[in-house]
Amino acid sequence: MLNSGSVPGVLFTDMDATLLDHHTYSFESALPVVERLKKSGVPIVLCTSKTLAELLDWQKRLNIVGPMIVENGGGVVLTGMEHLSDCFPEKLKGCPAITLGSPYSEIVDALARFARELPGEIRGFGHMSTEEIVAATGLKFEEAELAAMRDFDEPFTWEPEPDDDDSNRFELMAHREGYMLTKGGRFYHLTGPSDKGRAVRWVMRNLFSVEGKAPPTIGLGDSDNDLGMLLAVDRGILVERPGGGHLVGRPAGIECAEGVGPQGWAAAVTRWLDEIL
Repeated sequence: MLNSGSVPGVLFTDMDATLLDHHTYSFESALPVVERLKKSGVPIVLCTSKTLAELLDWQKRLNIVGPMIVENGGGVVLTGMEHLSDCFPEKLKGCPAITLGSPYSEIVDALARFARELPGEIRGFGHMSTEEIVAATGLKFEEAELAAMRDFDEPFTWEPEPDDDDSNRFELMAHREGYMLTKGGRFYHLTGPSDKGRAVRWVMRNLFSVEGKAPPTIGLGDSDNDLGMLLAVDRGILVERPGGGHLVGRPAGIECAEGVGPQGWAAAVTRWLDEIL
């Protein structure tokens, strides 16, 4: 069990194309560094567009417990830290949780309204079959079923790819109604008034700060929807995207790591651990 408030650092990480390979979903190349983090007592906080059902499975695969940030900051869920459960007045799938985002049904309805005003075909997970999600993601059928069990965030495709004017128009429409449009490695995402950055700040303020002091933090991601997280930590790192190169237009202060996905992740985290330990 983790002991909040007495950790040498806290790591927040995106999953797809960051800790996990974009094509195979493997984290084998990052595994030695994951083990070093655990041995050093550094919490690994998964911070992703994935659902709670998916992350419960991934926590088992990684053999970790602790807080996790689901669906692009829509909620924070706790496992294995019962002494902190007072901070989590709600329950999601039986786990202590705090809700930061909007209900999924509202987001699906909003996406349908926006889609009627925009060119092209917009299709969210809520209107895809499990087979279609498998085809779009490369997940196994059982994994795609978990990805469809959503609470706060609607991933969607938009074909043909919109130009900047249409993207900006969608963003303005969403903002006017209190929603947020972001883009990940595979999909666009519509969420409520929450993002990864807000969730990261909540976690640090409520779980890992002692008398106003917090341990050093690092965040790693690859896409637009990771920027809030990267700006909320001491050290924000962009790993190389599939095919090479980094996200264009990154804010000042965010670093770039050499290496695609988990290779870049492992190199950047190793350097950070060498510094804080």
